[in-house]
Amino acid sequence: MNIQETLEQSLSHLKPMLDAAGRAIEVQEVTDTSCTIVLKGFCGDCACSGSYMEGIEEILAEQAPQVKEIKFIQV
Repeated sequence: MNIQETLEQSLSHLKPMLDAAGRAIEVQEVTDTSCTIVLKGFCGDCACSGSYMEGIEEILAEQAPQVKEIKFIQV
C-alpha cells in the first residue's frame, strides 16, 4: 500500500460523520514527506475546522509518521 492509500484508509472512518454534516475530506497530493488535504464544506476559521485539522494531524502522525508536513486547503 502506498502513502496516499494509507492516508485515505486512515481517514475513511471519518466519512460517515462528515457526510452527515455536509462536509468531506480529500487527500489531494502526497509526497514521501508531505501531503495536501482538501476540507470541503467546513466553516472558515471556526473552532470545528481547527479541531478537525488537529485530529487529522494526529491520525496521520500515528498512521504515516513519515509525513511531516500537512497542508490544508478549505473550499
